[in-house]
Amino acid sequence: MAILCDVVDPAVQAELLRRILTYNEFDEVVSSYFAFFLFKAMQKTGQEELFLDHLGFWYNFLDRGHSTFGETGFAVHDRSDCHAWSAHPSYYLLSTVCGIKPADIGFNTVSIEPHLGDLNTVEASMPHPKGRISVKYESGRRGLKATIKLPEGMSGTFRYNGQTISLGEGATVLNLKI
Repeated sequence: MAILCDVVDPAVQAELLRRILTYNEFDEVVSSYFAFFLFKAMQKTGQEELFLDHLGFWYNFLDRGHSTFGETGFAVHDRSDCHAWSAHPSYYLLSTVCGIKPADIGFNTVSIEPHLGDLNTVEASMPHPKGRISVKYESGRRGLKATIKLPEGMSGTFRYNGQTISLGEGATVLNLKI
């Protein structure tokens, strides 16, 4: 919360988050609910690549045979086996891993900046009032192949590995060197 509220100097926020995530002596860990704020701090500090490595609670739900997400992620504390506030990884999979975010107020344009981590292939779509925004990523030794489809009347930008590319409506196929 200190990072999100700028209680800590922005110049040291990224390092503080790295220290928090690697410190093994904490008695408590963030709940599945509170992980929303942890993931938001990853975005704020430009460390979105850490997201996929911090989904342990959700794997635990699956390991316990759940098909929905519980209230906290701690079996002894869950009062509900189906709780919306633990479903936010769906949001972060679209906004962080796939990188689809509004570029302006009203979401008239889109900014796409994927953070694939170790994933080689990702395909997703997001509903939008103008139509679906779709992305498909294929990552390999040669680079990234990105196929982006924007609905009619929508434009945006694609950012990856220091490159910024303008996007228009319809399909755009990019072959980017890493």
